[in-house]
Amino acid sequence: MKRFRFRLQRLLDLREQEVDAARRELAAARQAVATAEAGLRTVEGLVRRRLDDAARQEALGSPALDFVLRRLQIAGLLRTLAEARAGLEAARQVEAERRQELVAALGRARTLERLRDRRREEWRAEAARAEQAELDELALRPPGAFGPVAPRLSLSGTGPLGPVGELALHLSTSTGKEEPR
Repeated sequence: MKRFRFRLQRLLDLREQEVDAARRELAAARQAVATAEAGLRTVEGLVRRRLDDAARQEALGSPALDFVLRRLQIAGLLRTLAEARAGLEAARQVEAERRQELVAALGRARTLERLRDRRREEWRAEAARAEQAELDELALRPPGAFGPVAPRLSLSGTGPLGPVGELALHLSTSTGKEEPR
């Protein structure tokens, strides 16, 4: 019987390539989230330090102009903080989308893999049925149906495994004479 061949193997290969691409895109999205989180932590640290500095300066009674400049700097840092939070949220949204794309790609590939496995099992069952049919046909043939020479196995003599340890193959010819082989 000929080898198993899945008709949709090229499509399955494409689906597996889509899964690999989706995994790479998800990894890139995860990296972007990690970068955005690090940036947010940096900005939060800057805001905290600047607020602490401003509180110390105000406690010491610094001039009003310094007070206004500090507040402007803090306002700018707070805008940067808001932007960093928005960037992190956008990166998380992209990550979620990439995760959904990966799940969908995996589903499409698994569907084809299950179909391939089902077809392979059907092919194996058919091969087993064909082999059994061939064996049944051979078993039902009359003794002379094998042609001028019919194989017959017999145990004879003594060998290294004991009195019945050696197999001999005898071929019966149409004249009835046996020739050991």
